[in-house]
Amino acid sequence: MLYFDEVGKPRMKFDCVLIHEGKSYSALCLDLDVASQDASPAKAKRALKEAVELYLDGAIESGRSYLRPTPKAEDPRTRRPETIVETFTLGVDLRIRVHA
Repeated sequence: MLYFDEVGKPRMKFDCVLIHEGKSYSALCLDLDVASQDASPAKAKRALKEAVELYLDGAIESGRSYLRPTPKAEDPRTRRPETIVETFTLGVDLRIRVHA
């Protein structure tokens, strides 16, 4: 979802989950179907932020639709809710670049 923060900067918000799988953690952006994995929750969430930024940059720059929700059959909220450690919102700042 696109919104503007208190100083008028464009931002996007996405729904995410943190999943515990064996000895590692996976962070999944449900709105974009982008994921990351690491040994700690904090590192998995940081890696997800970077992955989402790279995904959005590529999708927007190439003119592709960026919204690509996780398929219902693969959504951990219904498939394996017991593995979910946390739900969180990921905020991403938008940088607007103009090319001539």
